[in-house]
Amino acid sequence: MITSDYNGIKNLFLKKHLDYLQKALSCILIEDYNGLACKLRIMIENYVCFYIIKKYKQKEIWKYWYLHGAYKAMKKIGNEPYHSRIKKDYEGLCDFLNISCDCFDDQRPYSWIKNAVKLKNYNFKDVCKLIDIKIYNDFEALSEYLHDNNYLSKTRIVWMENLTYLIYILYEYTDKMLMEIDKRYVKRNKYCELKLELLNILNNCINYKEDLDIE
Repeated sequence: MITSDYNGIKNLFLKKHLDYLQKALSCILIEDYNGLACKLRIMIENYVCFYIIKKYKQKEIWKYWYLHGAYKAMKKIGNEPYHSRIKKDYEGLCDFLNISCDCFDDQRPYSWIKNAVKLKNYNFKDVCKLIDIKIYNDFEALSEYLHDNNYLSKTRIVWMENLTYLIYILYEYTDKMLMEIDKRYVKRNKYCELKLELLNILNNCINYKEDLDIE
């Protein structure tokens, strides 16, 4: 059931981030680094969407985010048997949120922010630019890690440096997300101690590998 306020949406984004974080940590434990990179990309997208929703809170952009997803789902179904029922449900949601059913004129993934800001293209890169282009650079690096289709990418070994980068991204965007939700989260001693302990372990692993290379 849809939440009827901004706080419900905020809690939803936090819950999803924690779900992704748990799955990402599981990928580290079983050495599934492709799976880890996939989860990191999702975490970045989750963070960007919530950042935009929070930034334009006064314009209630969360309503457009929710309805845009429902609109796309309805369009994909087309003339299937349940289309009329789903269309009726969609119109009911629009009515409930006091948003016009005709406000979506395209299905581009980020066109839901049109009511808050005008962009040349409503793609992920343009949305990232509203925050920091580095976010898209991180996302693109993860995409290259996953989708490179050449000999080296198919035979490469995940060195400790690569693993450190992936885990750095994991914690960087967890920090960013928690800062947007509530700054008190990232100031908790246990959270900070956990990050420092992990970074120290990774640093020791890298130094150990370098010692082996020298020998």
